[in-house]
Amino acid sequence: MDSRVKNMFADEKIKFGVLAEAFPGMKEYFEGTKPGRINRYDNGVMSIVINGQGKEKPSTFGYLPVGRFVFNVGGNRETMHFLHGEIDWGFGKNPTVRPKQYDILVIPAGEDLILNVKKPTLYVCDYLKQ
Repeated sequence: MDSRVKNMFADEKIKFGVLAEAFPGMKEYFEGTKPGRINRYDNGVMSIVINGQGKEKPSTFGYLPVGRFVFNVGGNRETMHFLHGEIDWGFGKNPTVRPKQYDILVIPAGEDLILNVKKPTLYVCDYLKQ
């Protein structure tokens, strides 16, 4: 991972311009947008609301530490975009798979998202209310 990107999380100073350069396949999320509210969770997960553009609003940019996570997506359909790291992901009773950069996973409303994070991982997630 680009050291500028890595340092953003350590310093908690997220620079979307740097992210647009580091992840050109997702620049539509980072160009012309700005970081919004930062959500920090006890399990080490961090997400930043993307204020501005995005295919499906709202969207977040996030960081996942090493570990196993299961999240129920509730009433939203979620679309995760894998940016960087090493993760196996899936939902419900489906087997988990390892994505490649810019792969997406669409999780239907009411399902459990399953994440097995092997190396710290960066992602973008879109939330579509049902």
